[in-house]
Amino acid sequence: MPSEMQQKFLDEKNKEKVEHFMEFNNKAEIIQKVRPPQQHPTLNVHEVSLMRKDQVILSYLYPARNIVLLKEYVKADVTAFGMDLIPCMSRVQKCDLLSSMAKISGYRAVIEASNFFSSYMIGQVTAAGSVNPAKVLSIRDGVAELAAIGAPKCLGAIVRAFDTRSAVRIQIESIGGEFLTLLPVEQIDVMKNKSVIVDLAAESEVNFNLAQLRHTILTSNGVTIIGETQISSKMAIHSLQMFFNHLYFLLDEMGKGVYLKINENKEIVYGLLAVAYGAIKWDSNRNPVSVTAAPEAKKDDKPVKIKKR
Repeated sequence: MPSEMQQKFLDEKNKEKVEHFMEFNNKAEIIQKVRPPQQHPTLNVHEVSLMRKDQVILSYLYPARNIVLLKEYVKADVTAFGMDLIPCMSRVQKCDLLSSMAKISGYRAVIEASNFFSSYMIGQVTAAGSVNPAKVLSIRDGVAELAAIGAPKCLGAIVRAFDTRSAVRIQIESIGGEFLTLLPVEQIDVMKNKSVIVDLAAESEVNFNLAQLRHTILTSNGVTIIGETQISSKMAIHSLQMFFNHLYFLLDEMGKGVYLKINENKEIVYGLLAVAYGAIKWDSNRNPVSVTAAPEAKKDDKPVKIKKR
């Protein structure tokens, strides 16, 4: 526990941070954020309530499980873009934040697993005997997550991968991985002692019901399960660099940083737009703009001039 003097210093620093936060928040026309708005730890109010009318926010959103947040955006009359809603099209790759973060997460997951794995990744032959290379299985490998195959392959491990989409087979085999046609039936309780699992979807609880959010646990049979969230943040330098580069390209698409024009006929804007004009635009059944034309932009909408300060 901090001493009375230390606590007083921390309180003063927190007050200073809050004052800076409120100053910039009140002036900003566009807010760029990583996580969705949440309860502010110091002000004890929800961050959406701190936003003013007509502000624009770009962040992760996860609308399927944050419908209440979308309704709060509507009440606040702000415009919200979900960076996790990027359409899967080659034309919008420069704004594809998910692919960049997935590549970092896939690579970092291997590093985290090797830290808990008490053996060599690459096979060894010595005068004292030989050591077999580690065996790595990467499950549900989309094209963006191929770093999870390339990294252990470079470290000398035997890499196998599984995905429900056979089209991914070419990408997996092109970087030296072995494609499995069936998901192994073995469960965690029959895995070898000292095995390691990194669950990149621990937050959504879709892979392993044993994974604990933001914790690393050891099962009764000696299997380590890492349930970290936002594992890309462990490589903060490159994560932030890529994150804000993608946001820059998105703003460039919507007015070159001088005007902010929400044109729903553009694939990127139509795909990412979650809340605008006092209504929820996101729909889980919505087709991409290339399949069905996006709704016409309002003719009376004028581009918003971004003030230079």
